[in-house]
Order: sequence, then structure tokens, then C-alpha cells
Amino acid sequence: MSKMLFILMLLGSLVAKAQILGALKGDGKIQASYSESNGSTTTRTSPCHVAMNIRESSSSFALDFSYFECPQLSIWNDGVYRYHIVGGKLVNGKGEEKGVVAMDGTYHISESSFKTEKYVDYHYDENCNYKTVENKILKLNTAIKYSFKHMADGSWSVRRLASEDRLAWTSRREHGCPTITVPTKLGSSTELSVVLR
Repeated sequence: MSKMLFILMLLGSLVAKAQILGALKGDGKIQASYSESNGSTTTRTSPCHVAMNIRESSSSFALDFSYFECPQLSIWNDGVYRYHIVGGKLVNGKGEEKGVVAMDGTYHISESSFKTEKYVDYHYDENCNYKTVENKILKLNTAIKYSFKHMADGSWSVRRLASEDRLAWTSRREHGCPTITVPTKLGSSTELSVVLR
């Protein structure tokens, strides 16, 4: 009996969590552009299912949860973003200005982040002996611009623009010596629009 009660409580908890996360939902479209290693650009479009939790008050705005499911591209979550509204500006917990509240009530937000890839780069001399060996760090940047507008019918019009460095690998040969493979970065950009209810 106690085991059945535990299972029922667990199921109830999972249902409650699913209802809390992504209270606002909608289907939109994403356009993506990817730089390729040969210098060309690939473009793709995909439908996207989006779920979010948004909170607003006269003194704050928060994106507590986000989920993006774009079948032809990827599935991901953005970070949790919370701001105080100070003189029409959106300020995070560190006191950094991250956006503004426009005259029509639209929240415009800019966030950035990065990750790093450590690697060893080296060069050969004419005899294929190591000439230089260097420890290097490749920085991969991500920048996101959001706009959120609370509509009269209670829905949210959301636009998300992002640019992101993608990790790739490139190879070179020197003096006919063994191939050297090192990481590099390729740019990408996406634009997504959706109405959440």
C-alpha cells in the first residue's frame, strides 16, 4: 500500500512540475544561417514548439524557464534571466544593464555568454620535428537578443535573435609532415518569432 502511495505521489509531482514549467506555449518558425568551412553559407527553416514561464511586475521581469523544440534543427533551453526595472532599464542581480522597457511596454533584452575549448597547437620544421608547441584556448561566443511584448489578449509576442560560434575542426600540413588538426569556430545566426498563450 505504501509503495502504491509513493508512486501516486511521484506521478502527481511530475504532473505538477510539467504544468509549472512552460505555462506559456506556442508554435512559431525559426530561420537559421550557418557558415561552412568552405566559405559558403547554409540556410534552414524549421517549425518550432516553444514553452516559457514569464513573470512581470511594475518593478521586475523574469524568464524563469524556456524550452525550444525545432525538429529540423535542435532542441535546447536558454538560461534563466531575471531583472529589476530601474528607470526603464532592465538590470540583473549584478547591477549590469541588460535591456530596456520601451514606451509600448516591450521588453528588449541582450544577453551574452561564452565557452572555451583548450587545445595544443604545434608546428613542424623541415625535418618534421616539433618547432613550436603552444597551449591555446579557443573562445566560442553566444549573443542573444530577446523582445517580449504582453498583448491585450494576455498572450506574449516573443522574438529571439541569436548569433553563436560553433565548434569545428580544421587540418593543415607543413613540409609534407603529418597532418595537424586543431579546433576552429564557424558562425551561425538564428531568428525565431512566436506567440505564446
